[in-house]
Amino acid sequence: EITSKLSSLEHLLLNIEAIIHRDVRKIYPDARPPMFNVLEHRAGHSLKLEYRSDRAMAELARGILIGALRHFGLSEKDRLHWEDRSDVDGSAVFDIRFGRDEQTGASLEHGGAEGS
Repeated sequence: EITSKLSSLEHLLLNIEAIIHRDVRKIYPDARPPMFNVLEHRAGHSLKLEYRSDRAMAELARGILIGALRHFGLSEKDRLHWEDRSDVDGSAVFDIRFGRDEQTGASLEHGGAEGS
């Protein structure tokens, strides 16, 4: 099962292509899942992902990211910011925060500081 291989939100997001989309292609050889490129990764703190698809379904990708945050006990409030560029080139950029707040040092995981 895919979720048993991915123990944290950070691990899940860093392995969308390597594990999730690879497994999708095994099951559905003709599948054309969107591409997720890591633009910036600050280990234990944040990740900037670029979503790219010829189907321009960035809103769906955003919903899946919100579901992933919630699965790991996190709220999207102050943790998920995005720039939708679907109408330009079918892409979007997602900034996801997890781990510790850099200013306060408070945990953002499982009921920690919500940030502002």
